[in-house]
Amino acid sequence: MKEIDHLKTVENEHEEQYRNLEKQKEQAIRNLQQENQRLKKLENENKDTLKRMDELEIENDALKQQKQAFENLQQLNKQLITELNKIKMEDEEKLEKLCRLQRENDDLKRARNDVQQLELLNVSMGTVTNAQQGTTAHLKGVAVNYYSHGESPEPTIQQTRHMVSGQTRDTGLANTESDLLSYNTEQTENQIGNTSPLTLPNMNRMTEDMSEFEANQELVDLSESLHTSCVYGTLDNVRELIGSGKDVNGRDRRNMTPLMYCARSAIDPVAKIQLLMSYTKSDMNQKDVHGNNILHHACRVGTLETVQYLIQNIVRDVNTKNRIGRTPLFDCCESKIDAIAKIELLVEEGANIAHKDNKNDQILHIACSGGILETVKYLIDALKIDVNTTGFKNRTPFMNCVSSKASPLDKMKFLVSKGAVTGAIDHTHCNNALHRASSFGTAEVVDYLKDIIDVNSKSYRDRTPIFYC
Repeated sequence: MKEIDHLKTVENEHEEQYRNLEKQKEQAIRNLQQENQRLKKLENENKDTLKRMDELEIENDALKQQKQAFENLQQLNKQLITELNKIKMEDEEKLEKLCRLQRENDDLKRARNDVQQLELLNVSMGTVTNAQQGTTAHLKGVAVNYYSHGESPEPTIQQTRHMVSGQTRDTGLANTESDLLSYNTEQTENQIGNTSPLTLPNMNRMTEDMSEFEANQELVDLSESLHTSCVYGTLDNVRELIGSGKDVNGRDRRNMTPLMYCARSAIDPVAKIQLLMSYTKSDMNQKDVHGNNILHHACRVGTLETVQYLIQNIVRDVNTKNRIGRTPLFDCCESKIDAIAKIELLVEEGANIAHKDNKNDQILHIACSGGILETVKYLIDALKIDVNTTGFKNRTPFMNCVSSKASPLDKMKFLVSKGAVTGAIDHTHCNNALHRASSFGTAEVVDYLKDIIDVNSKSYRDRTPIFYC
């Protein structure tokens, strides 16, 4: 019995061990499965790593290629920098040569202007002489009437004085670039105005003085050229030439018509224009070689009456432009004759005061270059033009004044009183007003500027004003 119990006990122990073994087996299987999964996961990770390594190798090759390309670019950049430095040096040499040529060109222009002024002076002196000849004959006629009929010659003398003054004054109108004719006008007017009461001795003495003045002068022939007569002649001169068959639409070397010359005259200009218009059916807006029409010419050197007539009857567009983009208002700003009155008239008719020409200049720049002081004052005080507006090559009106031939110092002082910047520089050679004055201005202008601008200020290539003197 005891053995049976013992066997049962052993059997139970064996069963318990078997169960434990089964459990261990199951646990081992689970562990193996987990390990297997881990190994598969590691295998997948290894595959990803290998794939990533291949990608990195490809990226590394690409980086090597990029590095090589960068090194090539660096080498090319060095070569380009070397080439650019060579080109820069060549440009500097060319620019220096250009500046030298420009200065030589300016010298040639000044020499040419001097020659033209001398030619104009010869023509103007001839015109004055022609007027004086007519005056002499007229005064002799007055004297004959006076002694024959006892009439007072004084009204006729006044008419004669006005006639000669007008003819002589118009001599300067044909070419507004020169003021050489004012002396001749004053001289002639003084000769007529200072004439004592008409007696034959006084008449003979005046005739002798005029003859001496005429001795070496070339006369302007009013009997041949319709263009010349339209400026210097009377209405009868023009009518006579038209009657003789002269072409009322004829063009001169500047492509100007007789109508344009009438607009520049101070002797019956409107009547002469009306006479020509009665003969011609051509386009009244015809232009010369510079693109100027009849209104441009009248605004520059014509009378206020002429400008009024043209606007009311012929040229309706007061903003018409010439070849460099300038309107008649620009010509008014350069005029020495009724400039402000003509500007007021054009502004009333709709002229654009803010317009810029093809060089980016405004009317104030033009007035400062070639106009009179009163015009500059009117543009700033009445029309409120910006005193520091920039134009051609970024130049200010103040910089334009330094090379002006009409009261440059007075205009500069006025601009400074209105807040003009004196130290502005242009965009071409970094020149300031003192550099420009040293090249193109008068000694008085340079003397004025040296106290407000550094005399050692440097422009292109470190050049001081003394280089330009």
